[in-house]
Amino acid sequence: MEMEAAQKYVLINDEGHLSDEAAALMVEALLHPEITHVPETVLTHVQACRECKDKIMEVVTFLKNPDSAGELKQKLLKKAKYQRDWHFYRGKIAAVFVVFVLLAGAYFFIYKDPSFISRFLAGPIAEKQGQKVRTETTAPTTDITTNEKKPALDQGTKDMNEIKANVGRRKNGRSPASRYRVNPNLENMIGSRLRSGFFEVLGPENGSVIKEPIHFSWKNALKTPHTLKIVNNKNQVLYMYTVQGVSFDFNETLSSGLYYWKLESQNELLYVGKFFIGKPKGE
Repeated sequence: MEMEAAQKYVLINDEGHLSDEAAALMVEALLHPEITHVPETVLTHVQACRECKDKIMEVVTFLKNPDSAGELKQKLLKKAKYQRDWHFYRGKIAAVFVVFVLLAGAYFFIYKDPSFISRFLAGPIAEKQGQKVRTETTAPTTDITTNEKKPALDQGTKDMNEIKANVGRRKNGRSPASRYRVNPNLENMIGSRLRSGFFEVLGPENGSVIKEPIHFSWKNALKTPHTLKIVNNKNQVLYMYTVQGVSFDFNETLSSGLYYWKLESQNELLYVGKFFIGKPKGE
């Protein structure tokens, strides 16, 4: 009958320990072994599980000797206090570790890398400024009065603007020596006659020192419009003209220095030459 009663309830709970009913049955068996039968499952578990065994022995000890309740209470209180103290000190250790990490980081960034503070503080400011610059540079150019987009500059207008900028830089002046410095890339093209075949230039003679006005001339007449460019020794276009026929007169004023000139058709470079305005000191 006792065996049948034991099977009516769960012996092992979800946590893998004896259920309260099974523990009570084990206690009863220890107090009255002559009349209590314990299932084999419970006996096997108690032998293997120290926690369940201690729990059962504490109850048995109390029931056999009620005066020991005070000792059991003290034991339980001591165990609870140990658990509280461990949790408390574990929290303290974690806090100390966090403080140590923060101090170590501060030492590294402040003493080892003094610029960290300024870069850290400047970051948000630079980001805001960067957003402002991007907003200003990416906004479409519009006319204030008409609120319409301005038309894009054609290539001819861009070339003329570049020429004006180069002329402005030339008028601002450079050191005399730098104005006479040769350009290796252009030097390699002096006298070049690319796919055009034979093209004979009459003047000015390459490397000659000349005075304004400059007379450019060639032997065979140009029947279609060609482009004549005058560039400085940095290959910056200073003047650009459309020419035809057998000559062209340049009447602008150039500062002393080394200059190159190019004659181009629509599809190819016909000729590259060079001339000097004045001579550098020492020659």
